[in-house]
Amino acid sequence: MREPYDREIAVLRQMIEQSIRRSIITPADFAFLRETIAVRCQDTLSDSTLKRIWGYVKGYSFTNAATLSLLARCVGFREKSHIGKALADTSNWDYFYSDNPHLQHSPGHDQASNNATGFSALGAGDVIGGPENYFHQSAYFWTSSEFSSFQAPYRYVDHDMPVFGINYDSHKRTGRSVRCVKNR
Repeated sequence: MREPYDREIAVLRQMIEQSIRRSIITPADFAFLRETIAVRCQDTLSDSTLKRIWGYVKGYSFTNAATLSLLARCVGFREKSHIGKALADTSNWDYFYSDNPHLQHSPGHDQASNNATGFSALGAGDVIGGPENYFHQSAYFWTSSEFSSFQAPYRYVDHDMPVFGINYDSHKRTGRSVRCVKNR
């Protein structure tokens, strides 16, 4: 079974390596990363946990959501759910403002601070039996998984929410984007 947070983990690994200006490859790199996390976040992760997340050690199934939130905090997010803003392009999202501090991490709020990952998700919406829906409001991406010959999960970024969400129940007739991302 695949890790439910595969894309978030890949984004966080990339952002962490960029922020510390170092690739995480050797045992010494993992020790350096552990110490960096302790200083930046006043919290700890073991070398073995970091090695599993980076794929240095094989055989794990799932990463704890609290671990992902800690990694997200180390690169400036309040929590892992704010990754949607880091994936969204810096323009063409419907404007969104809220006094709620959590929602201020949405792609439609302060668009110039979007796209920390370079992924550049565009608010292209989707097509369900007619003209496009949610143009400039949402980006939808099919995943590489499927449930049946007519259903597959998709990931999304919305202009008014900071999440990179997942929906497990979508009909394949719906028009959604495909984004190929090279594995490391």
